[in-house]
Amino acid sequence: MNPKFPTLAILPLASLIIHEYHDDTRAQPLVEKIRESGIFTNPVIVTPLHDHTARYMVLDGANRTTAARKMGFQHILAQVVEPDMLGVETHTWNHVVWDLASGELVDGIRAIPGITLIPSSVEAAYDSVINKKTSLAAIHLPDGTVHEIHIHATSAVERNRFMNAIMDSYRSRARMDRTAQRTVEQLIKLYPTLSGLIFTSKMPIAHLTTLVSQGQLIPAGVTRFSISPRALRVNLPLAILENAHMTLQEKNDALDDFIQARFEKKGVRYYAEETVLYDE
Repeated sequence: MNPKFPTLAILPLASLIIHEYHDDTRAQPLVEKIRESGIFTNPVIVTPLHDHTARYMVLDGANRTTAARKMGFQHILAQVVEPDMLGVETHTWNHVVWDLASGELVDGIRAIPGITLIPSSVEAAYDSVINKKTSLAAIHLPDGTVHEIHIHATSAVERNRFMNAIMDSYRSRARMDRTAQRTVEQLIKLYPTLSGLIFTSKMPIAHLTTLVSQGQLIPAGVTRFSISPRALRVNLPLAILENAHMTLQEKNDALDDFIQARFEKKGVRYYAEETVLYDE
């Protein structure tokens, strides 16, 4: 296989671990869509844990993984990437919080034992959180006030525990969206009851796999990944995944034959440049 192309494999569903807290009820519409189409369109993206357990962490595709489990599958189509591979990068989502008074948002976070809020500016807070990593997160309020969130811990496990506590302080009392925005100015018009914008520090994949190996889960909607190259529209027939009489090796052989046939029909296209699709 050309090294430019993704590594595809059929893996045991039992070997996949979702790295963040996930609402399993979100998968039901996808179950119906997959059943209706008769194909598994896009592979989940996983990385091996390298802890001698033959497990994989799901980087992208928690809904697809959950849907496959709800459908009773034993196996799933995956794109396997190594955490140190070129083209694999970790990013963060910021949280837009609304429908909660800003003072209540701040007070809820301040009340977490071990957390200190330090007044700051947007530029200083972003540098501290994203670049220097001296702060776990920061809050930008609609009135322009900024607080850095400092913690009295440095280990990955402790940082993750605090991040979960921060999210727990507002997710049941407010509404939340993910965003790449770093300031509130462009969000105030979109969210008339804006509580604040929370941005968090980036977690290296190596730290994330360590946490997952130890049975930890990170908050939902904090970490995002960019993968290049990325396999899309593989459209593997469900008959291969569902077949209870085929071994895992036989299913992978069938996947290889399926992909080879697509190559022979010139049905596989590699885009070296950034691409925008308009038919999703």
